[in-house]
Amino acid sequence: MSIFNRKHFYPIGIDLGTNSIKIAQLYLDNGKLEICDAAMILKPLDLEAGTGRWQRWAAGEIKKTISSGHFKNDKVVAGIISDELYIDHIKLRKVEESELEESVRENMKTKLPYDATNAMLKYIALPSNNPKELNIVVIAAEKLKVERHLAILEEAKVEIAGMSVWPFAMSRTFTKFFARREADKNKVALLLDVGHRHSDIVITRHEDLFFARSVKHGLEDIKENGSCDILISEINACVRYFENMHKADRISRIMFLSGSCADINVCRALASLGKEMEVVTQVGDCLEAIRPNPTKRLSFERRGSTIDWSVAFGLSLTE
Repeated sequence: MSIFNRKHFYPIGIDLGTNSIKIAQLYLDNGKLEICDAAMILKPLDLEAGTGRWQRWAAGEIKKTISSGHFKNDKVVAGIISDELYIDHIKLRKVEESELEESVRENMKTKLPYDATNAMLKYIALPSNNPKELNIVVIAAEKLKVERHLAILEEAKVEIAGMSVWPFAMSRTFTKFFARREADKNKVALLLDVGHRHSDIVITRHEDLFFARSVKHGLEDIKENGSCDILISEINACVRYFENMHKADRISRIMFLSGSCADINVCRALASLGKEMEVVTQVGDCLEAIRPNPTKRLSFERRGSTIDWSVAFGLSLTE
């Protein structure tokens, strides 16, 4: 067989959340993305996320799921739980690139909820309206929490290829599945992932991440309140902040990353918001975008799914 026809298997993406674990692996077959396998494991209600008991449960479920599924290797890229990330957007005086990390760390000293020396930082420097300043997206995680995640993976007996975070995973999935045309590369999109008790918001231009924020308001809160008003208010606040920081860019697309059976109340609320902003609003089901072979057995039921696989898929696509 020609080397050009060989399948290329990406790492297994592990989206470790407070309510569930999503595991997915993609592969390339003659240049076409396919799904190797995917599975979701719900956390038992009596298990508190972050505890030692939860760690042992997560490690056991990851090990069992990968070994019993149709995954092709045990190389994994894992994501850090949304609640354990600190994300901030700051302005800094323009400095030499060699001085930028120190400047970012100094700025974050009084903002992080833990000692900055115990933080793992990732930052993105973006142009500002002021040529003497930089807009910085800062993503931080406490080293202790990252080490806990690594311990789970080590106990699961998998090969750790890397770790990533949901803003990059969501942006990567969007770019790969929903922004493939040349014209899409210059358009700014707002991405929304609504989870159990939180919602993740990303503003990106193709692979250029502009903004990310996790809001403590999810599907269960919407059901309890009977409306999406709080979520829409949070999205509007993110839009205003982005437009103030990046006056030359305008959002032209809103995408609700969800399964094919997306929550109808969220869809209606986003449609109204899109109409008000005069932008296109869509539901982005990455599972549907990849169109898995209906005869292929997967470790979950895909018909009528409400599951959003964007983070797990985006983690798998990390190399």
